[in-house]
Amino acid sequence: MPCLADPARIRMVASLSDPIDGVFPYLNATLKNIGYVHEARTITMKKEHRLITVYPHRVSMAKADDEEDAEATMRWLQELVNRTWEDREKITPSYQSHQVLRPLDVYSLLPKKNCGLCGDMTCLAFAVELLEGNRSIVDCPLLKETQWSTAGDRLVEMIAAEGIFKASA
Repeated sequence: MPCLADPARIRMVASLSDPIDGVFPYLNATLKNIGYVHEARTITMKKEHRLITVYPHRVSMAKADDEEDAEATMRWLQELVNRTWEDREKITPSYQSHQVLRPLDVYSLLPKKNCGLCGDMTCLAFAVELLEGNRSIVDCPLLKETQWSTAGDRLVEMIAAEGIFKASA
């Protein structure tokens, strides 16, 4: 299907024959920068620019380059899940929920003027580029203005906490 966040890419949904949520606490214990919600039985992660959400019986992926890329990413995920499950005796599972920073989290702190001064058509597109490390906070000239400086400081903190190092100049 067409990707809503990036029209040049695709999104895909895969159905799983068996539930895999039993591996989620082990993935949560071993992977960094993933979102895990134990009560909702979901894991959200990024693989480069791709956003992957895993449910017990389904996987959705946004921003795959093409069908071949989506299939290769699904094989990578399958290997990761299988390897983690095989090693579960060596892993202390973590049931602690935590969220990853999402484009809408960043967007909520942006001016939302869609002025294009940053080079992107919309503030939401800028938020996505910022999270991917392709943009810097300083690319948004409005964040230098007094009324937006507090939001800009908060964005720098949030982006740095995610390990995205292009958050500032």
